[in-house]
Amino acid sequence: PLGLPNFFSLSELVYALGNCCFLIEEIDCYCSPYQISDNFAAIIQRGRHKNIKLIGITQRPFGIHRLLTSQAKEIYIFNTNEPRDREYLRILLGQEIDSKLDALKQFEYVHWQDGKEGLEIGKA
Repeated sequence: PLGLPNFFSLSELVYALGNCCFLIEEIDCYCSPYQISDNFAAIIQRGRHKNIKLIGITQRPFGIHRLLTSQAKEIYIFNTNEPRDREYLRILLGQEIDSKLDALKQFEYVHWQDGKEGLEIGKA
């Protein structure tokens, strides 16, 4: 991982520059359900005003800050069997997520889109 001090500096730079796509692998390394830096929170909450697109990737949805999911426009969920992650996804997306996740085949994912009813299955 990049390390928190470098990530904080990068977040500040991304917010100052604007007009970019900020892709973060293993996003749970840079925030937790209870902590998030001010610069990163600014990107999540107000980045759209500066034309900043954010793509965050994690293996553990339970371990990320709620601000990320509350501001998400789309969520793609690949196979996960971890009980805490599934419980979090049920709370976030509803009971339907369990049957969708159980039915996933290799390379398939569940897709949620803000403002659209239901969950869709897609293939990578």
